[in-house]
Amino acid sequence: MGREKAPKVPKAPKAPKVPEVPKVPKVPKVPKVPKVPKAPKAPKVPEVRKVRKVCKVPKVLKTVA
Repeated sequence: MGREKAPKVPKAPKAPKVPEVPKVPKVPKVPKVPKVPKAPKAPKVPEVRKVRKVCKVPKVLKTVA
């Protein structure tokens, strides 16, 4: 037994192997749907109200006509 063996240095305990997280398949990015510009709201036509009133009294109109 020639040389003296160097005293064994206790190895640092190996970190437990972390199970590899399976790579999540990259979800293809959904292309952003371009925002369709909202059709400008038509200005409320006040005339519609009059027409409605006329519709409510068609009998009077008929008698007049």
